[in-house]
Amino acid sequence: MVFSILTREDPAPVRSRAIRRLVMELALQLHVKNVDLDLYLLPRLQNIEADSLTNDDTTKFDPRYRVRFDLQKFEGLILSEMLETGVGLYEEIKNCKAVKQLEGAKKIRKEDTLRVKDPWP
Repeated sequence: MVFSILTREDPAPVRSRAIRRLVMELALQLHVKNVDLDLYLLPRLQNIEADSLTNDDTTKFDPRYRVRFDLQKFEGLILSEMLETGVGLYEEIKNCKAVKQLEGAKKIRKEDTLRVKDPWP
C-alpha cells in the first residue's frame, strides 16, 4: 500500500511532522490488531513505485485502488487528539508572541543578571 497525502508545496518540516503523526497512528492501530509491520528503506532507484509518486506519475497505478483520505471523517485512535493538541499549542504560542509584542521586549540591565546578582559559589 502506498500513501501520498502531502504536496511538494508543503514545507519540509510540515511534511516531516505530518508523516510522523501518521506513522504513530498506523503503529497504534496495528498494535491494537496485533499486526507487525516491517519497514525497509530502499534506494530510490529500487523503489520504482515511490519514485513514480515523487514525480507525480500515477499512470502505473490502478485508480480503482486509490483511497481518498478525508481527515474530517477519519476516526483515528490518537491522530485527532494530536492534531487538536497541536492546534491548541500553536494558538498558545501565537498568543504569547502577541503579549510579548504588546509588552515590548524588556532588556535586562547587565547588573540585574543572575551572573552578577547571584554568581555560582
